[in-house]
Amino acid sequence: MDTISSTLMLAGHFASPGYEQATKDLIRAAEANIARIESQIRDLELLRDRERGFVAALKQIAAPIRKVPAEVLLRVFRTVFDMQWELQTSLHTLWADPDCPRDRLKRVVTVSHVCAHWRRLTPLTRISKPQKLSSSVVLDGESPEGSHLPEIVYNSAPRWSSLDFRDASLSGLSNLPVDTFKELLTVTLRSSKTPMPFFEPIRAFLRAHRLHTVHLEVASPDRYHMPWSQLAHLTTHDVDGNPQTFVNLLIQCTNLVEACFGEMVPWDQPPPNSSSSTPVQLPRLKSLLLHFKSDGLVTPFFARLALPALEGLYIEAADFTPFLRRSPISGKLNITNILLTPENVVALLTHSTSLVDIHLEFCCDGTECLDAALECLVYSDANAVHIAPRLGRIAIIVENPPGDEEILERAIVSRWWTDPELAAMPIPPLVARWESFYIWSNREEEYNEDFSSKITQLKQEGLQITI
Repeated sequence: MDTISSTLMLAGHFASPGYEQATKDLIRAAEANIARIESQIRDLELLRDRERGFVAALKQIAAPIRKVPAEVLLRVFRTVFDMQWELQTSLHTLWADPDCPRDRLKRVVTVSHVCAHWRRLTPLTRISKPQKLSSSVVLDGESPEGSHLPEIVYNSAPRWSSLDFRDASLSGLSNLPVDTFKELLTVTLRSSKTPMPFFEPIRAFLRAHRLHTVHLEVASPDRYHMPWSQLAHLTTHDVDGNPQTFVNLLIQCTNLVEACFGEMVPWDQPPPNSSSSTPVQLPRLKSLLLHFKSDGLVTPFFARLALPALEGLYIEAADFTPFLRRSPISGKLNITNILLTPENVVALLTHSTSLVDIHLEFCCDGTECLDAALECLVYSDANAVHIAPRLGRIAIIVENPPGDEEILERAIVSRWWTDPELAAMPIPPLVARWESFYIWSNREEEYNEDFSSKITQLKQEGLQITI
């Protein structure tokens, strides 16, 4: 019996016993039906809203804004920011306009928080999480007198992942606690100023446990206390050029992979006890670049080093064969401005048993050194010792050409075989064949006809050779 029929029946029997109770039961049943229907309506509305959201998402995917090339978006962003695009959040640029530095920074942050794609296109390209206001900070130049921006900047220091201070006053760093830079990965500090005697050492980086790359171009770099033992990459240029400072820093970097030390001043005389010191081993260092401002004594730099994993050495130096005995280079050796004797050159090649690539640049005549190098590289199966057996690429820059063309030809030909010749050998040669052979000199006259024809033939066979 439906609800309407029940209502009419009760109206005809309103005087019968129990009609009131039956009416209440019907009311409760009708209200329950209403509640059930309203619940169904809400479920349907939720389903409808979900479908609407799905449709909206599909429309956004196909929206014209998605088809706008990145170059066009970048032009729009530049207009919105109204600031130099290459600032990379340069605080110096923000200081330059005291009227609206915060407003400009706000525009950058606002755009960078729209979506991940826009964040990659904004100047804040290194912001990987929306909650980080700035993870890469560049401070270029001195802050204006009375500026409060440095205080604002340092308040966000725990969130920095990259720090670059250029010609800025670094004294503010000395006031920061040792656990300031919790997220810092790379740091670059540049200043041409010589610190005052009362300059406090900077310890703010000591607990930067994620720091792996440091670039210092400052006077007295030892005043900047870093977690040296955890660094993987170190570049240092000392304004004063004290080489002993570089050595003292390097021997602390036990996990270093790549190091570059520039603008060093050579020693006037050997430091006391330099030869008797026990060498410090840096087991992971693969690449070492050294640059000295002038000629002089540089061998003390290597006296305390043992680099078993070294693959590349780039240096302006004199003889350092004792170092090569402890640190046989397995990759590339690049030496410029060489002041070596022929004996030094032979010793250098003799101890380069794992070397595959060498570049030598002589600063003087160098003919005798070149002839000595070529003669020791001549290969013969009968030799008891094979010099530089893995060497495949050689480049030599010298003022005068080789003095003996016969030695030059033998050094080239004795280490060259074509593929069919190698395949036909019952026992392969005990040295690597040449991949490239390059000698540059001031020679003006042509080589003899036979030698020139041989060079042409080698080129046709596949050897990269220039003489």
